Amino acid sequence: MGWCWNNMKFKAGRGNKIMFWTDHWCGNEALSQAFPQIFALAACRNASVDEVWDPRLGQGGWNLSLVRDSNDWELGLIEDLLFLLRDIKVTPEEDSVLWKGGDTDNFRIRGLTICWQPLILLFFREKYLGGYGPIQSGFLCVGGYLGKNPHIG
Repeated sequence: MGWCWNNMKFKAGRGNKIMFWTDHWCGNEALSQAFPQIFALAACRNASVDEVWDPRLGQGGWNLSLVRDSNDWELGLIEDLLFLLRDIKVTPEEDSVLWKGGDTDNFRIRGLTICWQPLILLFFREKYLGGYGPIQSGFLCVGGYLGKNPHIG
């Protein structure tokens, strides 16, 4: 399952379901991993994206609440973080999950079945085959059903 979560990222809309520091939603990794020195200074390490976004700052902006004033050597890191966030704004849309596999950010059922195949097979085998029958028949049932709609969200 780690492989699956490592190949997913979040797209912020309202930002109320995405953790600002620990979810992968901006850049190539979680912000806590990309900016560990700034994360260590964060006043609220489990803040959601919408809690860090401040709509009162002009047209809206990022309000990084830190436990202390930053040192001179930390200003460059804060500048890099704000530069990464520069084009991202909280919107009225719902937050969404994107699949990082492939050449687009669309989350496709094919990727889902590869990553969750063992769980899907066990679920369908238990629910629809009464716990009996070969795993492959459960996969064919799932694959046939899921194949009707090639995209999620």
